Amino acid sequence: MRQKVSVLFPIYNDGAIALRNIRTVYALLSKAYTDFEVILIDDASDSEYSSEIKAFVHVFSRIRYFRHTKNRGIALTCKDLYAKARGDRIVISSLDGGWDMRDILRLERALDTYDIVVGTRMSKISYTPLRRFLSYVYTMTFRVFFGLDAYDAGSAKAFHRRVLLSVPVTSQSVYGEAERLIRARRLGYTIGTVPVSHFAKPSRQTIVNVISLVIGSTRDLIRLWVLH
Repeated sequence: MRQKVSVLFPIYNDGAIALRNIRTVYALLSKAYTDFEVILIDDASDSEYSSEIKAFVHVFSRIRYFRHTKNRGIALTCKDLYAKARGDRIVISSLDGGWDMRDILRLERALDTYDIVVGTRMSKISYTPLRRFLSYVYTMTFRVFFGLDAYDAGSAKAFHRRVLLSVPVTSQSVYGEAERLIRARRLGYTIGTVPVSHFAKPSRQTIVNVISLVIGSTRDLIRLWVLH
């Protein structure tokens, strides 16, 4: 019997695009699976579409919608999403318009072969030169500090539930996604990759946001390296 699938999405100020993609992904999942759930967490968006999203998901019992009362950031939002998932197979992606919703099915199906599947973005065309440099440094830390091949840790991913339950993550920053892969590999879990589409979209990040992310990730990287 096919296992239950949980598909997770953080939402932040992408109301119109998110609403369109929720409809798309629900139609896709309804055709592909008999047992699934969609979990949405709105990280205190100020989007005018929040009420429309809530009205849409209210109609479907397979969609569970939550909203933070204040902005907690992407790292803690993803942590909350993982904690709320009930499925045996879990996929996390984004509704912000940068991803092809059909790749969710490909990621989940690859769990037939691997314990974890990472979506490898074939092109990061929306990245600024600074973002490309930071991405390069980020992936190089796998090799330099941990002796592992680089993965696109910030991309869409799929997990067996047992992996999320057994792999501890201590990072409080976005480096938590990389830490999960590092610890999983050390525990002997298999990690596979699937190429996924990534589309150009305007970035909302300011230089202050970027600096904050870099500082948090660097702190968590060093802590993980020292302790392990």
